[in-house]
Amino acid sequence: MEEKLERYIQSYVDECKPSQNEISQGKKVMNNIFRLLQASRKYSIDRERLAGSTAKKTAISGHIDFDCVVFVNPQDKQGFNVKIPEVLDNFEEILISNEKFDLEEKDFRKTPRRNPSTLQVTIDDIGFDICVGLNQTYHSNHRDKKGQSVAFVERSIEFTKQKSAFAHEVARLAKFWNKTIVLELLTPNSYVSGRSTIMELIAFAAAAEAAEEEKHARHRLSHLNAFRKFLVMLRDIEELKISHRNFWSSNGIPNVGNHMAPYLIDPSDPENDLLETIKPEIRTIFSQCASTTLERLGLYEMGGINDIFEMYPSWHGNKFARWEPKNWLVGTVTTNSAFVDLKYNKGMVNNNQHNGRVKWLEKYLIPLVKRAVIESVHKEKEKINSTVSSTSTSLNKKVVKEKVESSIDEEILKTDTKWSPSSEGDESRMVTITIPYNDAGKNAIRISFD
Repeated sequence: MEEKLERYIQSYVDECKPSQNEISQGKKVMNNIFRLLQASRKYSIDRERLAGSTAKKTAISGHIDFDCVVFVNPQDKQGFNVKIPEVLDNFEEILISNEKFDLEEKDFRKTPRRNPSTLQVTIDDIGFDICVGLNQTYHSNHRDKKGQSVAFVERSIEFTKQKSAFAHEVARLAKFWNKTIVLELLTPNSYVSGRSTIMELIAFAAAAEAAEEEKHARHRLSHLNAFRKFLVMLRDIEELKISHRNFWSSNGIPNVGNHMAPYLIDPSDPENDLLETIKPEIRTIFSQCASTTLERLGLYEMGGINDIFEMYPSWHGNKFARWEPKNWLVGTVTTNSAFVDLKYNKGMVNNNQHNGRVKWLEKYLIPLVKRAVIESVHKEKEKINSTVSSTSTSLNKKVVKEKVESSIDEEILKTDTKWSPSSEGDESRMVTITIPYNDAGKNAIRISFD
């Protein structure tokens, strides 16, 4: 059964890698953004960088967004010292005034701004975090300089690029698992700063351990072994001790970190313990979810279950949504976009609380659809007892539609729904979410409900 479980995990590894279509669409818009901002009459821009998981090669398909870092010189073109909030306001004005993007203030997620040096905007269904940093070098009192922390971005990318392809694959697997935990449905204080980076760094440590164990083995490195190690580390999060002293010394970063367990040190900044700001309640949730997944791996090996990556919690049992969508419809459509599209019909009541719940459900549905596709791919592979690269591009649309419907029944509605046999998508409902699931055919699942 170990071999069967390894193949199952491998299906997730293969399908979590973002498509070239996703990357190229996002980069095209990003380059347009950079060209516009370069034309600023007020600020002098030194350079721009693609950052975040896309630059680090750890982004996962269906959840990709783009961190764009703009380094501005410390003085504006009139010689005055730069203030980051004013730069962001100027950049927002530039983007709104450009007819190509057709943006309004509502397209900018800035109220409240969790990060005072970041402008968040959605363009063509793609999420962009435009970060502004001052063009300065690292020094010991960097925390006293607003906007300086963005300058660590380049060092963070360099750290990740030094990792192997195997480590990147384990990181994507860990980050997909992370997406199946919808914290908003578990606690009112759900925000975790650097959550994706935390999962990524723990996964790198797990991959390194697995690679060291298997360095003399003749078979290829086991993603299953590394994933188990990741889960054990997270289960035992209160004992976690991960730092990157070798990277610091080789990059001339002073070792100023003096931390008590648990700790997870930012490789670009030894003063920054990424676990420090995570509330104990959230750490407990991560630990419990990791423990549950470890149990599920064991059950899968014994043939007791067919799915490792169930959503947590179940939508039906969550504490906060207290809302049951109705009149569900699932269909398949062709799309030109590689990104998720959420639409509210004109008849939708402008209710912030309700719209917030819809966003929670969107967070729930994206990994649910991804899982349905991967499970279908894996099932097709197992039919022919082969590890040959059967992918989502070769799947029958009807198979994917039925798998999504059964997943919604099991994890959201908790009932056997008599689904419409129509294979077409329908945008007549109050809410429509279109979720692409492959690159070559540009196929997507369209889920509608009231």
